[in-house]
Amino acid sequence: ASSAFDPFAPRRTKPPSCTYIVTAASLAVAPSFQHTVWRVTKTHKAGILSSLTLPLQGVPILGCGSNAQGQLGLAGKTVECPTQVDFFEKKRVKHIACGHHHTLWACEDGLYGTGSNEYGQLGLGAATSSVTTPTLIEHFVGMNIICLSAGRYHSIVYAGNQTATTPQLLPFKDVYHTDASVYVFGYGMDGCLGLDDKEHRKTPTVLKFFNSRRVISVVAARQHSVVLTDTGLYTFGVGSMGNTTTPVHRPYPMYSPTLVLGLPQNVKGVAVGGYHTLIWTVHSVFGFGSNSNHQLDACFEGVTEEQEQQTTPHSVRDVRLINFFSDKTVRSAAAGRTHSLVLCDEGLYSFGLGPHGELGLGPDVKLATQPKHVDFFDGIAIYGVYCGCFTSFVLTENGLYGFGCGKYGKLGISPTNVLDLNDMYNVSNYEVGSKTTSVEVNTFHPTPVAEVNEWLMPPPPPPREPTPSEKGEDDETTTNTHTSPPPTTKSRR
Repeated sequence: ASSAFDPFAPRRTKPPSCTYIVTAASLAVAPSFQHTVWRVTKTHKAGILSSLTLPLQGVPILGCGSNAQGQLGLAGKTVECPTQVDFFEKKRVKHIACGHHHTLWACEDGLYGTGSNEYGQLGLGAATSSVTTPTLIEHFVGMNIICLSAGRYHSIVYAGNQTATTPQLLPFKDVYHTDASVYVFGYGMDGCLGLDDKEHRKTPTVLKFFNSRRVISVVAARQHSVVLTDTGLYTFGVGSMGNTTTPVHRPYPMYSPTLVLGLPQNVKGVAVGGYHTLIWTVHSVFGFGSNSNHQLDACFEGVTEEQEQQTTPHSVRDVRLINFFSDKTVRSAAAGRTHSLVLCDEGLYSFGLGPHGELGLGPDVKLATQPKHVDFFDGIAIYGVYCGCFTSFVLTENGLYGFGCGKYGKLGISPTNVLDLNDMYNVSNYEVGSKTTSVEVNTFHPTPVAEVNEWLMPPPPPPREPTPSEKGEDDETTTNTHTSPPPTTKSRR
C-alpha cells in the first residue's frame, strides 16, 4: 500500500477564532496490511503556521493494529486503539514505513526496525528472526535517510551522508544527491530487490543500477518495487508492469529495474497498491497492473475495439490514461489492495473494489468501476490521502478520518466511537486462529479517528472562572462571605 500528498498544494485554514489548525505537515500516516502508525508532527495555534521542518523531539508516535511480530514496538499481540510508542518519545522521527509484519523508523540518530526479520527485511542479519523493541540497523549509522519504503517482506532505503536534504522539502526537479544510494534488503525470490537474482538479502545491499541516476522516490509494494527518477519510472518484481505471458495472477517476475514506457516527462508522483500502480501529472492520471478486482476498470473508458483486444479484463499490460481526470487538477493519489483515491482541486475521488467501506461512498457502494466523488469532504480542505490494505485515511483541516476494514484495530476506530453513527459501520467478530479476540469495525463513511485527533488537535483549555467584579459583585459582598475564594481568583486579586 502507499500514500502520498503534495506539500506545495494551496492550503486553506480554519477561521482565526479556532484554537488549533492542521497543515500538511501535521501528521504522517503509514498504513499497511495489518497495522498502522501515525507521527503527529505538531499542532499549530491559529495564525502561526510553521514551514515544513523536521519534527520536534518528543512528538508522539502512535500505533495500532496487529502486533503479532512486535512490529508496533508495543506490548500485546493486538493494539486496538492508537497507543504511543514510548521508545521514540525523546527521539526525532523523520520517516516511518510499514510492511506486512515489520516497521522501519528513520530517526535523526539512525534507522530502527521492529517486527519480523525472517527474510532480512529489517537488515539486521541472518542471526535475528524478529525484534519486538526498536533495534538500530547498524548499516545506516551516520547516514541521512532521505526516503524509505517497506513492502510485504522487503524494504528499500534511499540514504546518503548527513548533509543530504530530505526530498519532501524540495521540488522534485531539485532533488539530487551525488553521494546517496538505493539500498534493498529482504525477500528476493520475486525479483522485488532488483538485483538480477532470486536471493534474499539479510543486510542492506546497494542497488547499483541507480547510482548514476537522480532518484526522487522509492516505493516497495506487496511483490514489486518502483523507483521514480528524473529520467523516468523503473519497476521490478512480480507483475510490476502488467506483463502477462503466464496466468495474470502470477505474471513472470522482472529481476532488474525496467523502464516503464509511455509516461510523460512531467510525472509528479507515484502511488503503488497491492498489484496496481498509479502515476499522476498536474492534469492526468495513468494506471497499469492487475485489474482482477476492478481496481483499474477506469483505464478502459473510451478505449477502441482494437485496444480492447490487446489486453484482458484482468490486467492492464501497458500504461493507460484514466480519461476521467483529464479536465481536473490532480494534487495526489494513493493506492490500496483493490482500490484507489485521487485528490484533485475539484474534490476527492475513489474507485475500485471496496467491500469494507474503503471507498467512502456509503454501505451501498462497494464497487466503483469509474471514479466517484466522495461528497463527505466537500468544502473541507484536504492535506493528505493514504491507503492501506482495505483501509483509507484522509487528513483534513478538521483532523484525520478513517474508513474501511477495522480488523485488528488498524483503523484506530474503536466500536464505542462508531456505535452512534447511522449507516457508518458494521461490527462483527473476527478470529485469530481459533480464538475470537476482538471485534472488527468496518466504517462505510469517513469517521474521525478520535484518539489520533486528540493528539493532533488538543481541546482548548476550559473557560476561566469569572472574577467577582466580572460577575457584578462588589468587594464588600466578597469580603463578608465565609467561604474562601478559589486559589485562581485569589491570586488574580
